[in-house]
Amino acid sequence: NPRSLDLHVRLAEQFWGIQYDLTADAWADSEPGKLLGESARRLRPAGLLHHLAVHASSDAIARRLRLLHLHDIALVAGAVDRAGWERIVAGAQARREERMVYPALLLCSRSYPAIPGWALAALRAGVPPDLLRYLDAARLDQLSFCNPAPTRPAEKLCWFRPGRERAGALRHMLLPNPDELGHWYPRLARPSLLPLAYARYGATLLGWGLRRAMGRPRRTLGGGAAERAPR
Repeated sequence: NPRSLDLHVRLAEQFWGIQYDLTADAWADSEPGKLLGESARRLRPAGLLHHLAVHASSDAIARRLRLLHLHDIALVAGAVDRAGWERIVAGAQARREERMVYPALLLCSRSYPAIPGWALAALRAGVPPDLLRYLDAARLDQLSFCNPAPTRPAEKLCWFRPGRERAGALRHMLLPNPDELGHWYPRLARPSLLPLAYARYGATLLGWGLRRAMGRPRRTLGGGAAERAPR
């Protein structure tokens, strides 16, 4: 096989208590097909677009968004019919997680005429007001690796509704659940290694706080890419 495959057993994103799991939806919205000449289940356009939007929005939180994400969304959006868009909107509304679908579609709509206005309007109604203001003022480069500025807490907390949600987000930031640590550090996901996972996360938080206090840019790894810290 000349292609590198990133095998997923689930299609899910999580961030400080926000969870968006599309696994069951993906199986339900798949159809028989071929992959490299072998029988496989293939996502239909609406299911694929739903996944692409959630994944891109999640990367926007961590300032890892790429123009390629938006180009992929635009390519798939052209094959989604009205019923497919309605399923995407209904799925986000049923979870009360429009904030994990709307951002990527909004950013895509600025460069590609591929997103129906009615779908954007329906999703926008469920997005926290602070996040709407942040997204309306944000440029694409601010949400990508191109932004070297230290992350501000307000950039993360605006994804949450004031009150209980933000309090819960702070708790998840300071003391993640074991399953969240397993998501970020798969090699340390075993119960016996959880202390190491918590220690690594604590070191990451400490480094993030020090860089923020000193006004230093996002830490880079060997090749110069911005750090892929836990979300």
